[in-house]
Amino acid sequence: MKILSKNHINEFISYEELKGYTQDTIRRKKQYLSRFISFINTNHLPPTKETIQKYITYLHEEKKSPEKIALHITYINQFYNHLIERDITKVNPAATIDKPLSIKTRDSYLFTEDDIKNLFTASMTHHKRKSIIIMVRDRAIMELFYSTGMRLSELTQLDVNDIDIKHREVRILNGKGLKQRIVPIGEKALYYLNQYLEIRHYFIKLNKEYNSLFISREGNRISGLSIRRMIHRRKQEAHITTKGTTHIFRRTCATHMIKHGAPIQSIAKLLGHELLQTTEQYTIIDIHDLKDKYKTFHPRD
Repeated sequence: MKILSKNHINEFISYEELKGYTQDTIRRKKQYLSRFISFINTNHLPPTKETIQKYITYLHEEKKSPEKIALHITYINQFYNHLIERDITKVNPAATIDKPLSIKTRDSYLFTEDDIKNLFTASMTHHKRKSIIIMVRDRAIMELFYSTGMRLSELTQLDVNDIDIKHREVRILNGKGLKQRIVPIGEKALYYLNQYLEIRHYFIKLNKEYNSLFISREGNRISGLSIRRMIHRRKQEAHITTKGTTHIFRRTCATHMIKHGAPIQSIAKLLGHELLQTTEQYTIIDIHDLKDKYKTFHPRD
């Protein structure tokens, strides 16, 4: 692809103006994209995912807020989608870039450790259409989410053969950007996963799904929508008002591990993050916890 220029930005902005955006939004899109194009052209960088990650690192170094960095990513993503539609490029390098969240937003999407206990208790409580095999399956799903921090898309794509009970590992073959990784499974999650595997055959129907790890009532590979609805119901049963369903487990897993002393590099590897900044945006440490850690580990305190 030829070098991107101001002309490409101007064409995109003209197209965006037709959508009825406010002048402030249009001005901001042009400003942010001009800065991005200047960054890659000045540094002679190719339009790749790695380049965008370098640009995000640069914005972090410039002390830009998570909200502004997220907007940069959004506008770059929109810009490349437009270039694809115009046949100027074939790939959107921003398509799989994670957006940072503000502390206020992140606080609204995090379970406490008591929430987790109450949620798991609710998953094993009889209620309406919940049979014992449904309860066991749902508990295994939530335990695996909390134990591994995997994404919803990764969990729904798991097959039985991806679970290594002996070595307490799960192989994720369909990670973001088609990346693969192997992550450990905690002892409690492994216990409930084993329980589910013992009764999994009850979900299998003739001429239906055989390989999928988690199966629906109808015998199909369980869908992301079904899992979201299930977790929403379990939250209601546990009287939990925290926002979010599946992705909240990922953020909660990372934050709770940091709170209990895990190094952020290990958590980044667990979550499949390429940038430590992305992992940092996932975690929230209470100031009281931070002070306790400081007193324990700082050599001069």
